[in-house]
Amino acid sequence: MLNLKYFVALAIITIVSCDVEIPEKYRNAKPLSEHPKYKELWQRLYPNILETEKDPFIIGGTPAAPGDIPHFALMFIIFPQDIVYICGGSIINPKWVLTAAFCIDRDANNFNIYTGIVNISGPATWGTAASHSDMHVHPQYNASALRNDIALVNLVNAPNDLLSKPYVGMIQLPTQPVNLVDFLGSISGFGQTSDNSSYASNVLKQNSLRVITNVRCSAYYVVGAIDDTHICAEANATASACGGDNGGPFSIVTNGVNRLEGIISFFAQSGCTRGYPVGFTRVSSYLRWINDTINGRNPNDELWDNLRDLQEQYLNTLQIIIEGASARKKEKLLKALKLKVLL
Repeated sequence: MLNLKYFVALAIITIVSCDVEIPEKYRNAKPLSEHPKYKELWQRLYPNILETEKDPFIIGGTPAAPGDIPHFALMFIIFPQDIVYICGGSIINPKWVLTAAFCIDRDANNFNIYTGIVNISGPATWGTAASHSDMHVHPQYNASALRNDIALVNLVNAPNDLLSKPYVGMIQLPTQPVNLVDFLGSISGFGQTSDNSSYASNVLKQNSLRVITNVRCSAYYVVGAIDDTHICAEANATASACGGDNGGPFSIVTNGVNRLEGIISFFAQSGCTRGYPVGFTRVSSYLRWINDTINGRNPNDELWDNLRDLQEQYLNTLQIIIEGASARKKEKLLKALKLKVLL
């Protein structure tokens, strides 16, 4: 059988193939956290580490083999002049990838997403281009504090058999909030392998981190940076997330099921091996928003539905109270509540 490839001129057109080559210019992609406009943000939110403290190092972990992390999605963020940055994401169903809102930069021209990939120099199983219209950032995302750091990418051109392609799969979401302290979770990404490097890793790597309490985590970061919509995990000189890992998965096996419990959100950007905890967006805090977005439902619709239900229950109860009152009390109630429409 011939291996068909489609070459297109416009970036917004989908690239679909059984063997998608990654453009060579993407091989020198930088972590989005290295973009100049984010430097001040990292310095303000994260611990201040002197530049002289930095040493070259290789963050621990092992290279992923094809199929080890089938839900991983690699996202390239394309800026003007073809400047390329990188983030991660997770396939949660055949048409949607969950990532960090931080990765959906307003100034980007477009985005390219690849699945079934473990090496930027090698082929991917499938790839597609996406525009801002395919991106759904949480409406309460606070870019200056990285609050509600979660977004969905609609793979509008994904084939129906995407999950049947080699090395591609999806990951289950949690069903409810769970105390995960002391659980061992898995992180993965193409993030930096050296504090001195400005470029992403060429290979997908994975490592394990243990969840710690948010109270302990808060001691390392600025006041108010950590809340109950976060998960924190302990890091050290041989195991940590770093620039370029943003948006990638933090998965934990509970009751025999591997679930996407966190999205890589923040870390000590100026020193990934200094032992500062890694912060994740807690996926279970956003299950309703995720479901509403995927199903095309405006969360405000549900709010109004709930308000209408409450109003109806209130009026029904009030009607019963009024009907059971004496004529004199009924008149007083109606005047006080201005509900003569019930007469």
